[in-house]
Amino acid sequence: MGIRYVGKWDASPDGESPTLWVDEEKRLVYMQGYRVEDPELEAELLAAAGRDRIPANETLIAFPDDMIDLFPGVRRDDSGPQSG
Repeated sequence: MGIRYVGKWDASPDGESPTLWVDEEKRLVYMQGYRVEDPELEAELLAAAGRDRIPANETLIAFPDDMIDLFPGVRRDDSGPQSG
């Protein structure tokens, strides 16, 4: 089935909302969010996880807590993601 659009944050002030997709074949969830660029916040987040760095192929993103309501749309059982 490929990539499926799940939804976006409706309260975005500019309409360029953080967005959520799911790739049901690869069993991956993709999110467009706000890049965390504050070094102090990054250090605090990493310290809370007992880590000191982010791997070069990863980044920290932030998204509004009310976007959690979209995550049932990517829920899965052992067979992979499914519509919620």
